[in-house]
Amino acid sequence: MNVLLVKTSSLGDVVHLLPAVTEAVAARPELRLHWLVEADYAEIPAWHRGIEQVIPVSFRRWRGRRLAMLRSREWATFRERLAHQRYDRVIDAQGLIKSAWLASRAHGPRCGPDRVSAREPLAALSYHERLAVPTDLHAVERLRRLLAGALGYALQPSPPGYGLESRLAALRRDVPAERVLLLHGSSWPNKRWPVAHWSELGRRLRAAGLIPTVAWGDRAEQATATRIATACEGEVLPRLALGELLTTLAGARAVVGVDSGLLHLAAAAGVPGLGLFGPTDPRRTGTWGGHIVNLAAPLPCVPCRRRRCHSSEAGLYGPDGEALEPPCLARLRPERVWAALEPMLEVRAMENGAGS
Repeated sequence: MNVLLVKTSSLGDVVHLLPAVTEAVAARPELRLHWLVEADYAEIPAWHRGIEQVIPVSFRRWRGRRLAMLRSREWATFRERLAHQRYDRVIDAQGLIKSAWLASRAHGPRCGPDRVSAREPLAALSYHERLAVPTDLHAVERLRRLLAGALGYALQPSPPGYGLESRLAALRRDVPAERVLLLHGSSWPNKRWPVAHWSELGRRLRAAGLIPTVAWGDRAEQATATRIATACEGEVLPRLALGELLTTLAGARAVVGVDSGLLHLAAAAGVPGLGLFGPTDPRRTGTWGGHIVNLAAPLPCVPCRRRRCHSSEAGLYGPDGEALEPPCLARLRPERVWAALEPMLEVRAMENGAGS
């Protein structure tokens, strides 16, 4: 049975589909799964043993230039690649107008979430079959239900893994146990933990004999990473490809991160650590798999699910007089984070000692 999965972006959303793929191939070994994904994230589906072919598309890069995209040779090549394959099922696992339109370029009956379940209800109009998926579940659970309904199998009683076990086993042969990765970046300004808090956490890690190691994704994040590392005598990672990031994550003692794609990649890598959540709801989009503990900010307005803070709470200030934003994450203080992290570091150290 030939199946095309459409889940194009973003990084965290792509990672969230992996457990459902693990479950699907276990329940239906005859499946031949292809995955249509943004080119920037094409490495991730290829890591999973159940994906036979990855079809990259650079839809994001063409944003704002759709007419030029449709006239380009790159788009023609993409169309030709889809034209050569007939699918028994095309599953839009994203539920957006964009993803539904991309799914419609493939040959085969299309299915996806119904208009109540889809992130953009109009997307459901393009499907031949529409499936009801409860909207109050975690993103991974919603995807599990969507694939099970579309492909006709029962959900497993125990949650599946991300399907990266064999790859991760090879990456962990030589574990440098001193690094703790700090994942500070996010596209939402109010998802970011204050720099002063990161710096204080880094100093505590240094005092414990560990190396606070700061990741970044763009130039602005690199500048922030440098500020944090300078304040706590830490390290700044170079720019890394996704495969290199997975290797770095797999070898870390632990991670601490805000709600971002890198945090979800860390969860897929099985690294212990903490996720710091303010405006977003960890019950729906938190890390999944049990290795990373999600800490929610202590304000009644959390989660607001807004990209910009509208809180009327009084501001907090750092030791240098700098305003700490956003108010919710500013109140998730470094001492609370350290108290939750320290026992994880000790357990990981014992595990590494037992494995040496």
